[in-house]
Amino acid sequence: EFSRTAFPPLLFPTCFHCHLFYIAYTKSYWTDLAWMLSFYIRFFFIYGSLLGIKSLLAYYFIFRMPESNWFVWVSQTNHIPMDIYYDKNLD
Repeated sequence: EFSRTAFPPLLFPTCFHCHLFYIAYTKSYWTDLAWMLSFYIRFFFIYGSLLGIKSLLAYYFIFRMPESNWFVWVSQTNHIPMDIYYDKNLD
């Protein structure tokens, strides 16, 4: 029960980003992987020197958790108003 309530806020900051790196590496998308790594290197270099590691991670997770909740909520509620069309051509 706890995992269902704890997972949506952690979807983007943990699972989604790890999966993106995994896909970029396994599919050999080297340009995408280079851009992703350059973003995080610049992000941690610039903000890490200003905030420190603990504050930087708190800053990152505080802004990613509402985005994660919003993404899960929107992606789930977008399917509610859809009509279901049944296959009339029963082969």
